[in-house]
Amino acid sequence: MIVSIGLNLLKTTTTEFELIRTQPEEFVHLALDTCDKQESETVKTQAAKLLEVMCDGIDDSITFLVTFCTQALSYALAGEEEKV
Repeated sequence: MIVSIGLNLLKTTTTEFELIRTQPEEFVHLALDTCDKQESETVKTQAAKLLEVMCDGIDDSITFLVTFCTQALSYALAGEEEKV
């Protein structure tokens, strides 16, 4: 659930990439709301709340999340010869 739903809903959308170029201050406000305040009712902020509650309430979920993200980044940054 953490990976399939939570992380997929937190990814940066094409609209947000455009916002970075055109209105960077608005993108920063969106990021602050998602990561800290979580006041808006967007899918992204609700996914952030879900992950926060899961990590607070389920033992070892934060360990799983960090391990998964670290391994995913390592895999993505590895050369093709290391992915076999």
